[in-house]
Amino acid sequence: MPQSNEQGKWVICPCCKGEGKRDMQGVVDRDDFDDEEWAEYLDGSYDTPCSDCGGSGKMLATTADRLIRRTGTGGHSVFYKDADDASEHLLRMVDGMV
Repeated sequence: MPQSNEQGKWVICPCCKGEGKRDMQGVVDRDDFDDEEWAEYLDGSYDTPCSDCGGSGKMLATTADRLIRRTGTGGHSVFYKDADDASEHLLRMVDGMV
């Protein structure tokens, strides 16, 4: 349960969903891995600490409020640190669809 402190209220990190880690590979192709590497990937061996929350899985609500939320192509939430980052990602997605 998020708690408050003198700095503000803690919330679950919207980027890693509280896991404290992120898949460093992003979107992957199964064919790029042999069987052992794929098993390691599925077990989280390639995960890295979330850069947004520093691996804690939480952040101050005031920090989370500054993130820009967009809906990804799969209907999931994608969070960006600023409008330039969100716009650049959108342009790359649209360019890939053409």
